[in-house]
Amino acid sequence: MSSMPLTVVIFGASGDLTARKLVPSLYNLARKNLLPPEAKIVGVSRTPFSDQDFRQKLAPAAREFVKGEWTAESWDNFARRLHYVPGDATSKGGLEQLGQWLERE
Repeated sequence: MSSMPLTVVIFGASGDLTARKLVPSLYNLARKNLLPPEAKIVGVSRTPFSDQDFRQKLAPAAREFVKGEWTAESWDNFARRLHYVPGDATSKGGLEQLGQWLERE
C-alpha cells in the first residue's frame, strides 16, 4: 500500500447510490484490508448531517447491501472513517466547508 494518505470524497452522499453501492463496497474493501488503514471517507451533500448522523443513516443500508460478512464490530471500525460535510456544489462558495475540512484532515 502507498504511504500517501487517502481521502475518498463522495458527492451526493445522502443519496441511494451511496447507501446501496458505494459504502457497502468501501466497507468490504476495508474488511478485506484492501483499503489503507488511514483512509478516510467524507460524504458531501446539501442535507445537514453530523458525522454521527451520517454513520447512523448508512448502517442499516450497509447491513442490507453488503455482499459477504457484516458484523457490528467491523462496521463500527469502518464507520470511524466516515465523515460528513454539508455542501452545495451548485452554489458559489458551497464547497468552502469541504475545502476547510480537507485542509484540517
